[in-house]
Amino acid sequence: MSQMAILDSLQVFYGEATAARARVYARVPLPPEGEGWRLSGTITGPHSSLGNTLPATVRLRDRGPGPTLLAEAALPDPCFWSPKMPALYEVELELLDPSGEVREIAVRSLGIRALGVRGRSLLLEGKRWVLRGVHRRHDTNAPLEAWREFAAMLVESPDEQLCREASRQGVWLVAVISGNSREVEAELRRLSQSAAVAIAVVDCRGEVDEKIAAAAPNILLAQWANGSRPAAWANVTFATIASPEDFGRRFADAEIPIVAVRSADAADLHEARAGCDALQRDLAPYGDFAGYVMS
Repeated sequence: MSQMAILDSLQVFYGEATAARARVYARVPLPPEGEGWRLSGTITGPHSSLGNTLPATVRLRDRGPGPTLLAEAALPDPCFWSPKMPALYEVELELLDPSGEVREIAVRSLGIRALGVRGRSLLLEGKRWVLRGVHRRHDTNAPLEAWREFAAMLVESPDEQLCREASRQGVWLVAVISGNSREVEAELRRLSQSAAVAIAVVDCRGEVDEKIAAAAPNILLAQWANGSRPAAWANVTFATIASPEDFGRRFADAEIPIVAVRSADAADLHEARAGCDALQRDLAPYGDFAGYVMS
């Protein structure tokens, strides 16, 4: 049984999250042997590299028979992950067989983000938030501390080390992922384990199943504007600007947040971040958009 690595497919995610309580879940497919298996575990934290916290431990309890193995915990007074306080929780899970023997153990890191969408706006902790992002290529040498202060990092399929360090140091990551439907889903599952990955911009070859959102329940999914209505799975649209007038006309009636993307050459992160502000000024007569990105 240990060779099957059931917990390799483990998903740890959160549901309803308020200042008073967050619902945290752990989920894996049912083992092929049948019924009687269950999940058990603990959530410990928060811990932060940028401040002192008072950690506590909460138990994850199995939800009983269902289409998957599912455990749940009610986490009181959650500390939300943000660049100001990149609070992380450690989640330890045990897979128990019908006799109660522990067959596998897995440890995951969890950050609970108070980031969402309302109408045409992004919301962070209940307030409107404007994304300002810069592609990593503009300054590959800038330390993560600089990114935390100036901009979200736009990057193609960030590797495990970048995801881990960005989560620890409080840097927003906007992941650009591409491939066929199966590859995109697998990449979303991987990135969903990172607190820093807040948005994934999906460039998929072929049709994207609406169930794609289940691969990363806590990541906002974005699509590149293609002239048609947003896909059912898309929370945000990213669109390249040709001219301010054309951009304003194209997205005057948009129903979801629009992030404007401009291709530009910049000497470093500071210059690229200034370009975000310039793009916002250029588009101000035509609308107040959800984000401004230098690609």
